[in-house]
Amino acid sequence: MRLTWKKLAVLAMASLAVVSAAGCSEGKQAKEHMLQALRKQAEIRSYSFEGRAELQLSETLRASEMTGDPLTGLLVQSLTASQLRWSGTAQVEPLRLESKLSVAPASGIGQLDVPILIKDTKMYMQIPLLNPKNEYVSMDLGGKSANLSQSSRLLADQTAALLEAIDSKWFASTTSSGDRPAIYTIDIKADNAGPISAQLKLQLPEWIDRLASAGLVGQPQAKALKASIADQTLKIQPPRLIRLVAGADGYVSELQTDISYTLEANGTTTPLQRLALSNQWSRINETPAFNQDIPATAKPLEELLKPVSK
Repeated sequence: MRLTWKKLAVLAMASLAVVSAAGCSEGKQAKEHMLQALRKQAEIRSYSFEGRAELQLSETLRASEMTGDPLTGLLVQSLTASQLRWSGTAQVEPLRLESKLSVAPASGIGQLDVPILIKDTKMYMQIPLLNPKNEYVSMDLGGKSANLSQSSRLLADQTAALLEAIDSKWFASTTSSGDRPAIYTIDIKADNAGPISAQLKLQLPEWIDRLASAGLVGQPQAKALKASIADQTLKIQPPRLIRLVAGADGYVSELQTDISYTLEANGTTTPLQRLALSNQWSRINETPAFNQDIPATAKPLEELLKPVSK
C-alpha cells in the first residue's frame, strides 16, 4: 500500500493521540497511587522519623501575630528564616514522642537544640532561650494531644489535600519492583508552573483551615493568613519538585518538597520565598524504643512567661 503525505499526517496525529492518552492515563494512575500511599499513613501506630527543612518565608507570616501565645510567636519568628533538622520516635497510643529539634536561624544567633518529650497529655521541652541547663518547660496539651498523636497522619493529609488540587497529567512514577520502592514525582517546570500555582492557590484557604482545626494555628492566625493571600497571585518559580517514595508495604517512607515562590498583588511582588522539606519514616509499626525519662525539673509554661507578659 502506498502511503501518501496525507496518510502519513493522519498516522502521525493518531500516534500523538495514543502517546498523549497513555501519558494522561499514567499520570492519573501515579496520582491515585500517590494519594493512596498518603492515606495509608493513617494506619501507622508507631514509627521513627528524621527530617530537615530550609525556610525562607515572608514578612506576611511573621506579621500574622501569634496573639495569646507568646512562645509560639517567638518560635515562629525564629523559624521563618532558618534551617531545621529533627529526629525521633513516636507512638500513637498511648501517646509518646521523643524527639530532638535543631534550629539554625538565619539571624546567626547560633544553633538551638531542643529536646522534646510528649507523654499522654504533657509536653516537655528544653528551650535554651528560656531554660537553664537540666530545666524543662512543661505544657498541658489537653485536647491537642489527640492531634499530636496523629501528626504523621496530619502531614500526610495536608500533603494529599494540596496534591488533590493538581492536575493528574503532571504526575509521574517509577513503579516498584521486588524490594525497590515506588517513586512518585511532580516536576514543576516552565510549562506547568503557571497551572500548578493557580491550582494550589485555590486549595490554600482549605489547607489553612485544616491547620486551625488541628490546633496547630489559632483561628486569629488562620484568618490573618487567609486574608493576606486572598488578593495575591501565587507564582511558583521553576524548576521545583515534589517527590514521594512508597515502600513495598505501601507506606510512605520519604516525602520531599522543594518549592520557591513569590506572591504578587497590586503591582508589588514579595521577595522570593522558599519551603524545602524532607521527612523520612522508618520502623513503621515496630515496637518503639524509648529511653527519655520524665524531666525531674519542669516549670509550667505560664510561670516562665510571667516576666515576659508584664
